[in-house]
Amino acid sequence: MTVLPLDDPRWASLQHAYGSAADVPDLLKALNGVPAPLDGASEPWFSLWSALCHQGDVNTASYASLPHLVADAVRVPAPGRVGHLHLAATIVALGQAERSPAVPKDLQEGFDAAVQRLGELALDGLGAAAALSEEELSVLLGTLAVARGQSSLGNLLLQWTSELECGECGAPTPLSQAYALEH
Repeated sequence: MTVLPLDDPRWASLQHAYGSAADVPDLLKALNGVPAPLDGASEPWFSLWSALCHQGDVNTASYASLPHLVADAVRVPAPGRVGHLHLAATIVALGQAERSPAVPKDLQEGFDAAVQRLGELALDGLGAAAALSEEELSVLLGTLAVARGQSSLGNLLLQWTSELECGECGAPTPLSQAYALEH
């Protein structure tokens, strides 16, 4: 499997949302097998999300990071790896957009292996959890969909929210209430 080592100087030639990806290896090293928060608000997760999936865009550094995110997810017990899977699956889903760059040829094999492993980890998470929140379930199902080649469905599930914005006043409205109002 071709995975770009974290100490490879090539990272500086890859791009993320803010330019050179020279800082990404240090962010990936900081993961250190610690469960990721689903909101991605703490470091290094906030910086990784910002750099690798900025406003719905991915770049070459996103693809090079995927095998490292998946490898770190394996080090985390199943219930705590949902945040890892969320970022990793989002990279894969957004990479299918027409505006996204192609995966560099020399990174394709490692990327593909990481996508396959994502599906296995999602299934493991679904089977291991005694109870899942709606958000955790949507991430695991979205990850599975992405790993099985269903990026549109996967992206929808990965961005799942149980509330919509009211068209009249802008207030958050639970989906169950919004559905009842329309039918």
